[in-house]
Amino acid sequence: MARILIVDDDEDFLRLLSEYMQSVGFEHEVAASVQQARSCLEKFDYEVVISDFNMPGETGHDLFRHICSAYPQTKFALMTGHDLKIKRESLALGVHAFLQKPFYLSELRQTIHKLLQPLQPDEQRKTEGPDRMGTQRSSALKIAFCGEDGGEFLNMRRVLEEVGRGDAIWKVDGELSLDALCANEENIPDVVLLEILMLFKVGFENFGKIKSDTRIRKAPLLLLAGVPEYAEAVLQSYPDFKVAGILTKPVTGECLANLLEPYRAAADASAR
Repeated sequence: MARILIVDDDEDFLRLLSEYMQSVGFEHEVAASVQQARSCLEKFDYEVVISDFNMPGETGHDLFRHICSAYPQTKFALMTGHDLKIKRESLALGVHAFLQKPFYLSELRQTIHKLLQPLQPDEQRKTEGPDRMGTQRSSALKIAFCGEDGGEFLNMRRVLEEVGRGDAIWKVDGELSLDALCANEENIPDVVLLEILMLFKVGFENFGKIKSDTRIRKAPLLLLAGVPEYAEAVLQSYPDFKVAGILTKPVTGECLANLLEPYRAAADASAR
């Protein structure tokens, strides 16, 4: 059975969470500080740690860094409020999941179940040999997510893990530029995912100039929109702005897999 550690300096809240965890059958411990959490981690092996951000002394980010260094197989979820800055910093660090306070107790259970879902081992996902069906596995893709919706970025990362092709995805928010899209020669995207709100923020003409660079000119552009009909209407007003497809948020694994498959085939062909 999976073992869970919950960390929060609010004793009443921690007691409530502990009683709920016991009622649904999760083996768990609680800690009232990062220091106590470190002691628990030394004594037991945890599959999941769920921690508050704001605590006296060290923060939830400090605990996450420690876990990444000492217990890299442990999944981590951060409990926090509506602070977008904290969420952005958390995404940059690689936090696996969020629980936005106040949350329903059922959300805690759902988050734990998602974090406990088994993923294919990295080496198996990255193998390019024949798969179980006897066909050749297609290439992993490098994907740039251009947008400020941290929740959708986490969803995209989870969906790509479920697809299980070893794809790499990174988030570009703030000022969208060519340097941000192509951080280095190893991180030149095969596919660009662009939120429609980010497109308006940058401007159609400016993004067109960025996309015309030889490094990413051939990378297909997929537009992310909450209402696809709105995106289609916008694109009709800008007929020279071409996209390879429109994804409706939240994106599902089946939809993303179907859209990405042709570009995997193109990556395979160029590799040969």
